[in-house]
Amino acid sequence: MSKTLGAAARRRKGHDFERWVARQLREIEPSVKRGLQSRGGTAEEPDVHFPGLHIECKCQKRPDAWAALKQAAEAAAGTDVPVAICKRSGTEPVVTMHFADWVAMLRKSRGK
Repeated sequence: MSKTLGAAARRRKGHDFERWVARQLREIEPSVKRGLQSRGGTAEEPDVHFPGLHIECKCQKRPDAWAALKQAAEAAAGTDVPVAICKRSGTEPVVTMHFADWVAMLRKSRGK
């Protein structure tokens, strides 16, 4: 028998993942917090606020990292670097971003 979650349980799972991501990133940047969309904000809000990044989080059986990155890019509208953090059930989270943004981050970290 397949185990399926109801809508409320799926939302709770997603919100729990957003809180987890925010806690992990807060160790690097204390100002990190969850987006306001979880408290009635707009869809353009990132799931997690990290300075300079627009982070969308997906925690699903089969998350679509491409769609999550597209959502982040459209909402970021060129002001922040779009990032998708996706977690498939039972696996480690992965980060998806555009190659050019990743290279720019590497250059910046190396002072180039």
